[in-house]
Amino acid sequence: SAIELFYMFAGLAGELKGENFPPNMEHVLHYTTRDPIGIVGAIIPWNAPLFLMVAKIAPAIVAGNTVVLKTAEQAPLCVLLFAEILQEELPPGVLNVISGYGEEAGEPLVVHPKVRKITFTGSYEVGKEIMIKAASKLCPVTLELGGKNPNIILSDADLDIAIPGVIEGMRYTRQGQACTAGSRIYIHDKIYDKVIDGVVKRLSELRMGDALDELSDIGAIISEKQLKRTLHYMDLAVQSPSVKVLHGGHRPADPMLRNGFFYEPTLIEGLPIESPVCQEEIFGPVACAFSFNDFDTMMQSANNTPFGLSATLWTENLSRALQFVEEIDAGFVQVNQCVAPRANVSYGGLKMSGLGKEYAIDSMINHFTQSKTILINRGKSAHNHNC
Repeated sequence: SAIELFYMFAGLAGELKGENFPPNMEHVLHYTTRDPIGIVGAIIPWNAPLFLMVAKIAPAIVAGNTVVLKTAEQAPLCVLLFAEILQEELPPGVLNVISGYGEEAGEPLVVHPKVRKITFTGSYEVGKEIMIKAASKLCPVTLELGGKNPNIILSDADLDIAIPGVIEGMRYTRQGQACTAGSRIYIHDKIYDKVIDGVVKRLSELRMGDALDELSDIGAIISEKQLKRTLHYMDLAVQSPSVKVLHGGHRPADPMLRNGFFYEPTLIEGLPIESPVCQEEIFGPVACAFSFNDFDTMMQSANNTPFGLSATLWTENLSRALQFVEEIDAGFVQVNQCVAPRANVSYGGLKMSGLGKEYAIDSMINHFTQSKTILINRGKSAHNHNC
C-alpha cells in the first residue's frame, strides 16, 4: 500500500498546475500557479507507521516541499529505516525524521516559525491542541483524528459477505487499532440472531498469538497504556445491568499470552447509544451490537456521535444505499465492502474526525501547495478602482 502511494503521487507531479483565465481587463494576462508551501511538519501515529509516513511525505515532496517527520515513540524503527533508504535518492535536507515524545519533539515542530504546514494523524485530543498552537502563527493543518464508525446490515444484505465484513470492518485482526474500525454494528431485527451467531463463530476461530508467527490471526495491543484503556472501557460496559458480552471480554487464559498485552476480540450488546463505550474511540478490540427495525431511527442513532470518519452499509437495495450515503455524517462511506483506505481514494473525516483529505490528488493540491494569482499588464495603462 505504501509503495502504491509513492507511485501514484509521483505520477501526479505534472498535475500541479495553475489555471489561465479569459481576460476581464483589457490588455491584462491573468493566470494562477500552484507553488510549494515550504517546510511541512508531519506527525504520525503508531498503528500504521510506514503507510502513514508515505501518505504524508509523498505528496508533500512531489509538490516541491521539504518535510520534517515526527515518528510515534511506540513505533519509530521502520520509519527510521525507510527514511535511511530514501536518503540514497533524495537531495540532502528534503526529508528529515525526528523521534521522541510529543512534548519534546512534536510540540516544537508545530510551533516552529519556519514550519508552514502541519499534517497530523492521531487522537482528537492531541489534534485539537495542535490546531490551537498552529493557529497562533496562522499555519494550515490537516487532521485525521479517528472515529466511532457504524457498520450497518439491512435485512436484505448478502450475509456471506456482510458477516465477514463485520470482522474485517472492525479490524479485529489489528486488535481494533484502526481509526476506521466499525465498532458500532447495527443489525436489522429479522437477521440479528443469524448475524450475531455468524460473527461470534468467526471470532472464536481467530487465533491469538505472536504477531511474527504466521499462524496467528491477532497479535498484542501496542502497549500497556492502550491495554489499560481497553480494560477501562470494558469495566464501564459491564457496569450496565443491560449489557451482555457475546464474545471475549477478558484477557486470554493461555499462560503463554496472559503476561502480554493481549485482549480477546470482544462483542457486546445491550448498551445505550449514549454510553461512553458507544461514543468514545476505544482503539481496542471492543465492538457494540445494536438491533433495529426502522431505517430512519437507526440512521439517527448512527449519526449520534461526535465523530464522522467512516461508515459502511450492507444491502441489495439501491434506493436505501443512496439514501444512506446522502444522510450519513461521515467522510469515507462504503456500501457492500469495508476495505481500508488506499491510494487515489480521497480519505478524511467530518465533525471531530478531522479536517482535510488525504491519499489522493486533491489532498496534494489543496494541502501541500499554495495558489498564487498573477496579473500582467501588457504595456497598456491600467486603472485601479479598488485598492
